[in-house]
Amino acid sequence: MNTLAVVALFVGCGDKPEETGSTRTSGDPFLFVTDEIIGDASCYTPGDPWLTQAPDPAKQVSLPATVDLEDFEDGCCVPDVNADVWLSDDANTTADLTSLVSGADGKITGLELPACTPITYRTWTDPALDATKDTYEAHQVSADDGTGSVVTQFNSVSATTYDVVAAVLGVSIDADRSIIAGTVYGCDEEPIEAAQVIVVDDAGNRPDGLVIHYMVDEFPDRDQPWTSEDGLWVALDVPAGDWTIEAWGVVGGTLQQIGATKLRAEADSINISNIYVGYGDGVKYPDACLAN
Repeated sequence: MNTLAVVALFVGCGDKPEETGSTRTSGDPFLFVTDEIIGDASCYTPGDPWLTQAPDPAKQVSLPATVDLEDFEDGCCVPDVNADVWLSDDANTTADLTSLVSGADGKITGLELPACTPITYRTWTDPALDATKDTYEAHQVSADDGTGSVVTQFNSVSATTYDVVAAVLGVSIDADRSIIAGTVYGCDEEPIEAAQVIVVDDAGNRPDGLVIHYMVDEFPDRDQPWTSEDGLWVALDVPAGDWTIEAWGVVGGTLQQIGATKLRAEADSINISNIYVGYGDGVKYPDACLAN
């Protein structure tokens, strides 16, 4: 995933739809997309219960792992970055692996990670260096690469990228709040165009002061009202806490909820979690993890 973007959507409070993905057609002022979604939504009928998967327990084993620590902007290796990992996929708990450090080649080696099991990670550097922003990603799932090991990618966001994005968008980011970002993916795991996202708590309330932006060609665009071909979105000034991010789009001429993800947002950090059509928690297992 790369950078952040667009049209300011100041979100207030409202009712949360049913967990099955009910329609929101009663004039919600924050969901105004009129274009039919572009992308593969064939695996899910909006309004039905969320899809489920059955990972093969035999494939949910700890394996030797290599982590590629990549810069969020240029995708290249980043040395001397720390990483913590929550094997429970729950950043509300104590991290299971702490202070892992990427080498000169941007890789972390000499550890084990569970295959076919969602995890959460955090990447960070000494705050005094002002080199990166704390970055969390939830629901990361990796499979055996065919050699009895796992190769996965952790993102790191430089302080420069963080500052440039804020400047391009013309916003001042509250350090007491967080940024949440991600991509809306279709059934073929390609980005969905013409989706909008909203953020709600467990009671269905939207946080005051929230701003949603979208991107074009993975770069901020002030005129983009919903996801473009890259499927990228970003929510700014989200209070720390547990949130659900819902994706909505026009399917068959009707505005429908098409997916969601859940995550813990931490203050003064960037929190990444993707949305997959048909799934309500942001967890999507690779085909290699599923029972035959």
